[in-house]
Amino acid sequence: MPDRVQIQAMGTLVGSEPRGLSGHPAAALVRAVRRARVRPTSDRIHELRIAVRRLEASFGLADPTTSPSLATDEVTRFARIAGELRDLDITDEWLAAAYHPAPPPSRLAERLRRARRRQETPVVRRLSNLRSERALARLRQEPGVSLDGAARLSLDQLSAALLGHAAWRLPVPASIEAAVADPSTIEPQHDLRRALRLYRHAARLSHPGGSARPDFGAAQAALARLHDLTTIAGRLMPLAGGPDQLPARLTEALAVDWRRARRGWREIALETVPARGSA
Repeated sequence: MPDRVQIQAMGTLVGSEPRGLSGHPAAALVRAVRRARVRPTSDRIHELRIAVRRLEASFGLADPTTSPSLATDEVTRFARIAGELRDLDITDEWLAAAYHPAPPPSRLAERLRRARRRQETPVVRRLSNLRSERALARLRQEPGVSLDGAARLSLDQLSAALLGHAAWRLPVPASIEAAVADPSTIEPQHDLRRALRLYRHAARLSHPGGSARPDFGAAQAALARLHDLTTIAGRLMPLAGGPDQLPARLTEALAVDWRRARRGWREIALETVPARGSA
């Protein structure tokens, strides 16, 4: 079974007709960086992260002999810069939902807001520095990513590789505390989530009407939920002073959401890749 790096290299394609990306492949990222460094609101940070993911996937789909000259780690760097703010934003959203319609505990909510404010200035500074400016200038010069080429694998081959990924059968930690304490216990699922995102991007490019099968949309969503919950718990626990300092309502809400997400993922995994020996 190919590992994650090999799977990413396999995101080649598909189809007999050349398909360039619609519009300039880097335009959305350039625009998102400019908007986020002026005012890094939660919506703009989310926009930046989405633009990075799509461009990363597009570069991952390029034939190695014709891939863009801009190193993908420069693109990924923008996601890392914005990552802390995005993590705090999804934590804030979850916290508000956990207490709705009442407001969340004022002390914890204020610590969360302060943590985000502390991150805003460094994020804006890094998005605006010389390295970022040079990366954006190079992005604007990229001609695009061609998706034709004889040395590429089909979506069928890529989906077959994904279906062989070990994460479908590996157990997810029983508690969210265990997942936060040892992130390696859920890293295979995070690797699969990233690989599924690449595959689905390839499918959208090669089948604009959405006819590619399998779709893997439900699996990607279930894995994203597990990832978000580990992120949320990992941010809330230190802000509260430790796992034992979380309000009982939050501890229970996290446990309930984790059990639901874990069960949902397991059902999807078993439906997608039936257990050996089953019908």
